[in-house]
Amino acid sequence: MNAERDRRVSEIFYYFEKHTTLDSGRAAGRKIGVVQEVILRRYLERQSALRRRMFLEQSLRGRSGASHRVEFSWFAMESFEVGLGDEIPGTGSLRLVSVDHSGGGVRVGRADWDRPVILDAATRSRKLRDHLAGMCLDIRVTPSEDESIVADVLDLSRPLASLESKRVGAQRFSRTKKLGPGIQTIE
Repeated sequence: MNAERDRRVSEIFYYFEKHTTLDSGRAAGRKIGVVQEVILRRYLERQSALRRRMFLEQSLRGRSGASHRVEFSWFAMESFEVGLGDEIPGTGSLRLVSVDHSGGGVRVGRADWDRPVILDAATRSRKLRDHLAGMCLDIRVTPSEDESIVADVLDLSRPLASLESKRVGAQRFSRTKKLGPGIQTIE
């Protein structure tokens, strides 16, 4: 017996419902979840204010003390225009040392460091990572056309919002068709 289709439900739901079994459901559900996250990320990144505060796959601590990795999170942020030699406010004496538009990146340093380090999320030195982690901060920079930057200083101790993308359904144990204890939940 075919139930009447609800016009408010997308055709994609009925397609996956038709082609999903207990054996294939877990893999199909994960793939659908990934596609949803990619689309949502693209949508959220369209707004500069959201993009500049957003972190992906950040581990956050809940009220119970348990930590959980969430897909999207946003943190309190202050932005500063910083020129060469100027201190980036609130960062424990980090100063802008150089801005190289030809690919050298932005370098910061402190008086007690032997040499400046690149301020780039992909190539951060351990010294800079440890310094920022100790202050529960992150810094993102946008070089200006001259020798200055806009520094976004994010306070990772002050989450503003988080968004968890979660499949909800019965869990199936591996190598069996027996269903687990129930719905997967988040804190």
